[in-house]
Amino acid sequence: MDQPIVLRIYQARSGKWAGRLMMGNEQLGEVAWYASPSAVEQAMNETGLFSDHVVIEVPARLRAHLRDVR
Repeated sequence: MDQPIVLRIYQARSGKWAGRLMMGNEQLGEVAWYASPSAVEQAMNETGLFSDHVVIEVPARLRAHLRDVR
């Protein structure tokens, strides 16, 4: 059975967003230096590489803030 292709979006130390297209542990593509997670997803799609799922990794400093908002 084929593994799903996952776009993992994360925020770099620079504050900009980046993404890695992964199938299991294999990296299929990467884009970086975007203002938002949605811009990363759009940029990856423009390369002609598409994902089955998107995972946005929220930085720890923002996770703490999200807990306060609930």
